[in-house]
Amino acid sequence: MRDIKKEMEDKSWAFEILNKYPAVDSIQIVHPLGYDSEKSLFAEEDKAYFKFHCLNRECIDGGFDLAPVIDDMVQKRQDKDSTKVRCWGWQDKERINKFHCLIEQDYSIAINYK
Repeated sequence: MRDIKKEMEDKSWAFEILNKYPAVDSIQIVHPLGYDSEKSLFAEEDKAYFKFHCLNRECIDGGFDLAPVIDDMVQKRQDKDSTKVRCWGWQDKERINKFHCLIEQDYSIAINYK
């Protein structure tokens, strides 16, 4: 089984925002309650890595990936968006390969362009 938590901690492979989105100055993500430890303001030199942990403590291999939303926003040169994303993990150990977590979170994203 993949170690999703380990993958989420290792961001060495991710491009810097400057390289992935040359027209972007910064990206701000407003997280729901409970994400105090997660980064919310990304500058040019930061890694373009927008996956966040699931708040369900029993969730297995889950989280939220905002990269497709941000990719779409940059492509359309959109500066603000609110979105709801669903966790891709499993509900708990007993339900692996049976029931997905399905926790949903609302996020607000603001992109500042150069």
